[in-house]
Amino acid sequence: MRVACRDTCVVQCPSRPQTGSMCLNAQKNEARAMQHPLVQIVGDQFLRTDIPVFRTGDTVRASVKVVEGTRERIQIFEGVVLSRRGGGINETYTIRRIGANSIGVERTFLLHSPRVDKLEVVRRANVRRQQLYYLRNLTGKKARLKERREKHPVGKRAAAQTASTGAD
Repeated sequence: MRVACRDTCVVQCPSRPQTGSMCLNAQKNEARAMQHPLVQIVGDQFLRTDIPVFRTGDTVRASVKVVEGTRERIQIFEGVVLSRRGGGINETYTIRRIGANSIGVERTFLLHSPRVDKLEVVRRANVRRQQLYYLRNLTGKKARLKERREKHPVGKRAAAQTASTGAD
């Protein structure tokens, strides 16, 4: 019987030691999360605070600094976020866009990289997966994602009034 491991296994798990302590998967995850305190302190200095909240499935526009010879320019890369992985200073995200002649282009960026000048969310989408790698096999209308609507912060009455007047 296959059982998903938690921090402490409640049912008999094949990877659980006979002592009744944490299963081996939980021990590996805990070891990964623990870093040397000096590494954490140095890494925390380079964390960026100007990053917007975005999730997998959102369409984002990344302004990337590109060096060509002695010149440096900003190139905009806009697409759907396929995945986010890692944590802390090593967190990465992958953006996929459809380029010329319907060729898919994917780029993976470090979240806290100084090479990414600006990151903005263009639209949000409802997805039920953490990684959207299945989008690689889809083209055209099949590759669309349903838009996630944000509720109005004031209330329904104020949202209806704003919509009727056309003001933002």
